[in-house]
Amino acid sequence: MEEGQVSHQSLSTSTSVSDADVTAGEALPQFWHFLPGDVLVKIFSNLDIVTLLKGASLVCQTWNNAARDPLLYHRIAMDGSFGGLDENSCQHLHALLDRASEVEHLSLCRWDSIDMTHDILEEESTENVKTLLIDFSTCTRLPVDTFMQFLTAQCPYITALSLAGVRNLGDEPLATVLDSFVNIEHLDLSYCPRVTDEGFIARKEKSWKLRTLRLDECPFVTDLGVSAIMRLYPSLREITLDGENITSDGLVPIRQAERINSFSLSFSAFHDNDILEILCNESSMIQRIQKLRLKKAPYLSPLVLENALLIGAPFRIQFLDLTSWEHLSTEAVQVVARTCPDLSVIKLSWCIRVGDAAMLDLVRNCLKLEEMVLIGMKGLDGSFLGSALDIHTALAAPMKPLDRCRLIDLTQCNSVDDTIIHRAVRLLPFLTVVDYYGNNFGFREEEDIRSTDFRDFLSPFK
Repeated sequence: MEEGQVSHQSLSTSTSVSDADVTAGEALPQFWHFLPGDVLVKIFSNLDIVTLLKGASLVCQTWNNAARDPLLYHRIAMDGSFGGLDENSCQHLHALLDRASEVEHLSLCRWDSIDMTHDILEEESTENVKTLLIDFSTCTRLPVDTFMQFLTAQCPYITALSLAGVRNLGDEPLATVLDSFVNIEHLDLSYCPRVTDEGFIARKEKSWKLRTLRLDECPFVTDLGVSAIMRLYPSLREITLDGENITSDGLVPIRQAERINSFSLSFSAFHDNDILEILCNESSMIQRIQKLRLKKAPYLSPLVLENALLIGAPFRIQFLDLTSWEHLSTEAVQVVARTCPDLSVIKLSWCIRVGDAAMLDLVRNCLKLEEMVLIGMKGLDGSFLGSALDIHTALAAPMKPLDRCRLIDLTQCNSVDDTIIHRAVRLLPFLTVVDYYGNNFGFREEEDIRSTDFRDFLSPFK
């Protein structure tokens, strides 16, 4: 027998207990295979489908039996971890649906077969599905009209639906969705460029249930469409827009909507600073916002943002994405650090004018910070991380800089020394740092950070 191996005989010998031991009051030795089935099911509920099928169910018969419990299959997510969602994966999914008495959440990401989708949704256990995420970005010949009719007939109780990437989804199929799914609360139409103003203007009845609407990369939704959306959905809390054909006038209804607490807008190059002034200076909107994305703003002045933050501080912002602000300055980010103490996620990728001083202020002042995405920030040399580690080591306070931080992404930050990265993950055991080449170091060394970011973006759909 090779070194390190244990025979079944030695195991059974070690687990045998004499009557004398029992009468002496010594407890029987307990091993993992003695755990009750309901306890195993509770533990397995924390595993994803792939780990459940390819890991836990193969350990032993006891674990296999627990892994077949229908309670574990109320949520099924097929995200490509099976090596591509082909016919073999479809067979896996059918097996899962056979185990499930009722599926509430079904996610079919990286799915490229409409025939397989029909086949899956015809399963009896999917009739009551409430959350459906299907990534059709690689399915270029989707028969939208017939599929929408099939979907509304097969899954009438949907409350969260993602159709992101259905590029031939137009206003008529959209009307079918809005008319049929009367209980829908979260709707993602990102990357559906054929959706236009008419899909919303033609509608008359209000819906008080829709809370999340995402229209990223839908350039033909203009000011008129935004006005119609805010009229139709007064309970809306999160809205994501493509800013290519939206002016400051189109944002007035959003500014007046008291329930909006999450706002995302991607700007095109020709927008001026009136948009920022409407959002920040002329209303209390920025005071109630918890999640704010203002991306791709090459010509917007950071001074407008600075002034708004200084006037109304402190703010409730927990998630801030300023990706690709070409002129965003170190001073503007320092103002963010002083005025947004609840910040937990900040994304500053490709903000090349922002330096280490701003990052140090963020980690010192925002003690709830959990994630920093700093991809392509050429102005960083990593000294902020070294200084933050020095402060963390010296302080004896109950809350210290980087205590809650779980991810720092430094991909394509070519001036950051790897020795700082290695020191950080040694000192902070739950931290993951991504280096210039996209390699993970630390706690989530083997995990796909990008896929995690994608799942976090879909959090209302979970």
